[in-house]
Amino acid sequence: MSEPSGWTSPGWDQPPAGGPSSGPAAGYGAGSGVGYPPGYGYASPGLPSAPKPGVVPLRPLGLGEILDGAISTVRAHWRVMLGLSAIVSAVTALLGFVFQALLLGNVARLENADPATLSDGDVGGLLAGTLGGGLLLLLITFVGQTILNGMLTHVVGQAVLGRGVTLAETWARVRPLVWRLIGLSLLVTVASGFGLIFCVAPGVFLYVMWVLAGPALVLERTSVTGAMRRSWSLVRGSWWWTFLIVLLTVVITSVISQAISLPLTLPFVIVSPETLAGDPGSAGVLLYYGAAALASLVGGTITAPFTSGVYALTYIDRRMRREALDLELMRSAGLVPPAAAAPPAAPKKAAKKKATKKAAKKATKKAAPKKATKKAAKKATKKAAKKAAPKKAAKKSARKAAKKAAPKRAAKKATKRGAKKAAKKATRRPAKKATRKAAPRKAAKKATRKAAPRKATRKAAPRKATKKAARRR
Repeated sequence: MSEPSGWTSPGWDQPPAGGPSSGPAAGYGAGSGVGYPPGYGYASPGLPSAPKPGVVPLRPLGLGEILDGAISTVRAHWRVMLGLSAIVSAVTALLGFVFQALLLGNVARLENADPATLSDGDVGGLLAGTLGGGLLLLLITFVGQTILNGMLTHVVGQAVLGRGVTLAETWARVRPLVWRLIGLSLLVTVASGFGLIFCVAPGVFLYVMWVLAGPALVLERTSVTGAMRRSWSLVRGSWWWTFLIVLLTVVITSVISQAISLPLTLPFVIVSPETLAGDPGSAGVLLYYGAAALASLVGGTITAPFTSGVYALTYIDRRMRREALDLELMRSAGLVPPAAAAPPAAPKKAAKKKATKKAAKKATKKAAPKKATKKAAKKATKKAAKKAAPKKAAKKSARKAAKKAAPKRAAKKATKRGAKKAAKKATRRPAKKATRKAAPRKAAKKATRKAAPRKATRKAAPRKATKKAARRR
């Protein structure tokens, strides 16, 4: 099976060392499209209902299993996860402390400076330096946290399959995706920030809809827009469930951060509050901010792996529920042969049918444009006409030959018919003329009626009777 380009992460296809070889698998690439309802997923016959090669069982997960899986991942791979988190947290905490120290020094300088000698240029320079330093610190923190989340997501993906990973391997896998991760984080942050500015609800909604975009980009190695669409499709229909997971994660990490920060910073507030209210550049103030930076380092080292683990496991859970990813992970982990891991065929959805029909229409239009089809039709009709032309010519020639071969019958029939018609016409016309010339009966009767009145006819009647009687005798 060839790996789908852009959707399957190389290195996820091989079974772990010592496991049975099952050939290349799809890993965390695009699923088979088979959806299963929430529950325990699909279990192959003859296999346990929930095999667990790594930190979580390969089936749809519950809320407690997601949180426990994130903690188990940190415990199983603490060197890589806590090491990465400690490096990034140390850099950001150190830069933050330096920036705060410089800011406090500038504030102390402005407070202690003589207003008569202080010019507008000095104030503007201090403000510009402070603003530039703050933006630089924000940029470094943003980039560091983005890269850290990507690397931790890769570690969680390997931990689900029960595979170990080193820091160098993790960086080698995530390094080609650095710019895509930065672009994705920037887009999601800006969109969610605009939503929070205009109204809180749109910002929260967009952040939850795109919260799985980072794991989708790292594990599927897709594009920025592809990861955003992927997260949207996975969260759609389960927004409130994903929101609950995000909310619990934020609450837990906030509690952990405060639990670490308070023991380090509270003594300064309780013991010497006048020190904090005094000179901004004093040693006590700097010591307080140093303790706050140390608390940020420790808290970030612990909370960053937990947050990345929760979001990565939520992404895997959504795909196992909707696409039967657990079967692909079983095959990739070497638990089942490729044939047994194939999910049952499901009927295609109407949307997929429409998409395929549209794609087929576009392909046919591109392959055979209208002009080409018209030309082909004309050529076909011409060829058919050429083939049919000899048949027509043969029929015509047969007709001509038949007419030439037997003209006598037609001539005899024509002569007989003509003779009969001529004889009838010749006999009818002279008879009609003779009868008309001889005195027709009607004309004679009319003439006699006009010439002899009724009285004369009555007088002449006895004569006729005598004549008839004589004849009878």
